[in-house]
Amino acid sequence: MIVKSSTNLLICRVIGISSLILTITNSATANMNSVMDEVVVTAMKKTTAISIQDVPTAVTAFDNVQLENRHVTSLGDLGYSVPNVSLDDIGTFPGYANFSIRGLGINSSIPSIDPTVGVFVDGMYLGISGGVLFDNFDLQSIEILRGPQGLLFGRNVTGGAILLNTTVPGDELQANGRFALESGTKKITSGVLSGPVINDLLNAKIAAYYSDDSGWFENTHTGDRHGRSETKIIRHALNAYPLDGLQMILKLELGQMEGDGPANQNRDIAALGEFDIQIDEPGYSDVDWKSAVSESNINIALGDGVLTNVFAWRQYEAGTLSDIDSSPIIGAHAETWTDQEQFSNELRYSGTFNLVDVTAGIYYFTQNIDYIEDRLVNTGALRLTGGGDQTYKTLGFFASTDWHLSENWLLNAGIRFTHEEKEAALADLVPSGCSLMRQSCNVTFNDNEEWKAYTPKFGFQWVPDDDTQVYAFWTRGFRSGGYNFRNNDTTIPGPFDPEKQDAYEVGVKKDFSNTTRVNLSAFYNKIHDLQREISFIGQDNVTFQTITNAADAQILGVELESQVYLSNKISFTGHIGYMDDKYTHIFYDLNEDGEINSFDKKLSLPRLAPWSYGASVIYSQDIGSIGTFSGSVAFNHRDRQFYDDNNRGVLSAADMLEVNLSIEPADGGWKFSLYGRNLLNEVTEGLNTSMPIYSQESTFTILNKGRIFGTEFVVNI
Repeated sequence: MIVKSSTNLLICRVIGISSLILTITNSATANMNSVMDEVVVTAMKKTTAISIQDVPTAVTAFDNVQLENRHVTSLGDLGYSVPNVSLDDIGTFPGYANFSIRGLGINSSIPSIDPTVGVFVDGMYLGISGGVLFDNFDLQSIEILRGPQGLLFGRNVTGGAILLNTTVPGDELQANGRFALESGTKKITSGVLSGPVINDLLNAKIAAYYSDDSGWFENTHTGDRHGRSETKIIRHALNAYPLDGLQMILKLELGQMEGDGPANQNRDIAALGEFDIQIDEPGYSDVDWKSAVSESNINIALGDGVLTNVFAWRQYEAGTLSDIDSSPIIGAHAETWTDQEQFSNELRYSGTFNLVDVTAGIYYFTQNIDYIEDRLVNTGALRLTGGGDQTYKTLGFFASTDWHLSENWLLNAGIRFTHEEKEAALADLVPSGCSLMRQSCNVTFNDNEEWKAYTPKFGFQWVPDDDTQVYAFWTRGFRSGGYNFRNNDTTIPGPFDPEKQDAYEVGVKKDFSNTTRVNLSAFYNKIHDLQREISFIGQDNVTFQTITNAADAQILGVELESQVYLSNKISFTGHIGYMDDKYTHIFYDLNEDGEINSFDKKLSLPRLAPWSYGASVIYSQDIGSIGTFSGSVAFNHRDRQFYDDNNRGVLSAADMLEVNLSIEPADGGWKFSLYGRNLLNEVTEGLNTSMPIYSQESTFTILNKGRIFGTEFVVNI
């Protein structure tokens, strides 16, 4: 139901107390006293946001205050804060996401591979993983949904979905500026101006962000700093009420990032410090993107409901150059060009008919990707180029219902039908396969394929009292088939078949005495025709990738999130996640020993960390006329995990220690903070795989920054 307010109409304020929280809200003491603030999310696509305790699935949410107090500028900053979730940057190309939720993730930077975790910005699905992990700001909330979300969010969300909601201009004048300095050195500044243009009719917003990172790493081969980047983002938004019961929102974004290539380290060829690199090619990354999202909401009499239409467009273009061999010689350098454009439209209805809540809609998505890769290998003696063009078209119909069988029981049932078509014109990765200069390819493979999929969901909720919910459900997930942009001339680039999943989840959400909250979930996933990118050694000792449906597998696990208010000054939060996996059927020689046998079955699934856990303590204290002092300490752990299917590459376990100290006056006009990230100086990787230019066992890894200290000053008007 549309109700005009000074905050986001449909994206209500999220107080993420079911997740591990590092920070406090604007008035920490006040929020401590209002124990168990309501957590509301938009993930169910109802007429209004609903309490997270009423959502029959595992969800973790962060509101804008928590994100600001945690100094979150990228989704990667939350990668250790949610159980069984990894939000890693693969690092082959800066900003390229390789997310994994509940053990379902990809280990690839090939743009034609669809992600397992869908990322949605203001309702717009991001069609490729490129550009997902660049700096962000001006966020109203982030919602992380664990497990397949194929019913409401469609294809390619077999692992889960992440919803980023930017702010919507309200009818009160607001302005804020942020200034931060981090070791590196990285300088960050942003500003937002929002308010009414025509009272009760039109509100507007303009927001700008700028960061300048001078480089955190040292390249011992050249003596230079490495990791330089500069990011610029401009956002505009309009929020209009042209008619009674009608709301129209328009959001525009323009962004640019340029800087060095990734920080690669080959640990088998040089004695380097943990965070030092030794490369002869610093590379570059030059990325531009722009997007527009238009959302219209209108009240209708039918079922006292809301009709919503979300139209979205995005264009993303990136040029990159990376020192893949991570050494002082030209073992393998890769230059790439990606040009992606997408359109989508979702028409959705949500309403209530007696005892039945209904959400139903039609979704259309189309996308075109042009990709060229230029490799210089074998000390520069061989140049290979390849890539091509792919066009996607997806049409989906969905309906979700909640049947109120009694005061305490609800039946959840729904289904989505998806029809998808992909058309590919590809060039093998060979000498003269493509030309970066002309942005054209000598096409050697043309094909098109289409798939149909039904993704139903069936479950129930038992609500014995206002503080308790028990739920259980079964649902199906679907990840699209497709083609391989990075193919050599000895294999076929596709099509590989879709990946399907049957997922079962049970959970309990419980509040105790208005001071303690515990959310517990257990899940069991059966994955069929698991899509895997398999690396192999081709002619001239060059690494290639083939994409195939390699196996069937199963994953089971548990997750616990809790929050306890110890007093009106101190609160505790914690989370723990555990997963176990095994292959049930093998269709490909995963360990490359020449046959498919029991040794392949004993391998572990890549991108699956068995244990993840964390805890934090938040403290708040009034300090007289000065205002409020607040502090928090958080510790998070994630187990080691295998990177590739043969289990040779390993991503190290990591312990993350973070601290935040802030002072804020009573009127909230400003805030000054000191903070530290990764204070244990842990080495974390996004990629770890073999480099045959040296040996089959030689590895290179992509480093993320170690210990970071920062200070931030915020001004609010």
